Amino acid sequence: MIPKDEQINAILNAREWELASKYTHSNINQLASQWTIAEADLIEHVKVHGFPAGWVWTRTETYDGLYILEDNGGWVVYEKERGHIYEETKRLFSSHDEALEYVIATYYMPKPNHT
Repeated sequence: MIPKDEQINAILNAREWELASKYTHSNINQLASQWTIAEADLIEHVKVHGFPAGWVWTRTETYDGLYILEDNGGWVVYEKERGHIYEETKRLFSSHDEALEYVIATYYMPKPNHT
């Protein structure tokens, strides 16, 4: 079994290939069948430790990436690249927790292997 802290680190830092190298002889498909991490685990980790620097922005910046921002009493999530906000990615939420859950589920959770 792969320790949850290693799974969290790999997922949040886009380093799944390192886990595959360490635990499944670089077989990323086999790794997909060994995930034991749950959305709640990732959400709790991010609430305590935040996202890795440079991955998700929580205030208006000029950087490309994913944004979670407070907006008129609610929260907005969107992707931005070269100063352009992709409207098709924009989602509104009534709470930070809802926005965070959406980001984790949509952008971070590994997809199960259905082979």
